[in-house]
Amino acid sequence: MPAVIDRVSAPIAYLLHLADNALVLGQRNAEWCGHAPTIEEDMSMANNSLDLIGQARLLYQYVAERMNAEGRTTRPSAWPAGPITEDTLAYFRDVPDFLNYTLLELPHSPALVPMGVGALTAAAVEHAPPAATVVAVEPVDAACGLASRIHCRQQQRYQ
Repeated sequence: MPAVIDRVSAPIAYLLHLADNALVLGQRNAEWCGHAPTIEEDMSMANNSLDLIGQARLLYQYVAERMNAEGRTTRPSAWPAGPITEDTLAYFRDVPDFLNYTLLELPHSPALVPMGVGALTAAAVEHAPPAATVVAVEPVDAACGLASRIHCRQQQRYQ
């Protein structure tokens, strides 16, 4: 049975976790563009990076929309004025505010092959509780739809 979680903040925290994982892994994989052993692997890494960054954008847009709709006005001073946007969430949060797995932050090396990190991340997401079991409230339906589509895409990528 899942732990009791605040019904308002849990979906946003879960979506930020997914978005942060996708953004950090996408940026780390993009570092390999032009450095892979073969052109096919190079193109594959670049395409996976674009896919992950696109997933992060989709989730950040949805979270920003939710935060603006809820009227969240308390924000760090470093954030720009005006409504919260995907850029605000991706680029103006402090390091401790990111909810991604620490493994994704490690620089890639021959000992830590990027596809291995991606497979580990996909396995961790697969065994994490889906958003529907964490919170069951009306606004979560769209969040669960986004999370389940991204989860399905990750399973297809690493099979």
